[in-house]
Amino acid sequence: MTIKLMFSHAENGNAITKVTYNGEDPKDFDYVEFVKFLFGNREDDIVVEAETSYSEEQVDRLKKMAVKIHDAALGIISPENSEAEIV
Repeated sequence: MTIKLMFSHAENGNAITKVTYNGEDPKDFDYVEFVKFLFGNREDDIVVEAETSYSEEQVDRLKKMAVKIHDAALGIISPENSEAEIV
């Protein structure tokens, strides 16, 4: 199964984050819901998509953030032990 994080910008420049769980319709990102889902779905892959308004460096930082949240939800302390598959 797949979790997709989608990053974009509103017309006023504010960042918008949407999430889909296993192909459901996108909804506003909720951190607590995201962590609970990760905790119960350890094997799911996380896909990060960002509009072209984000630089490669920003996208890389967003992916690293997703790995940190994933690992914290699963109780992984050391990055070397990470099981995260972030695309």
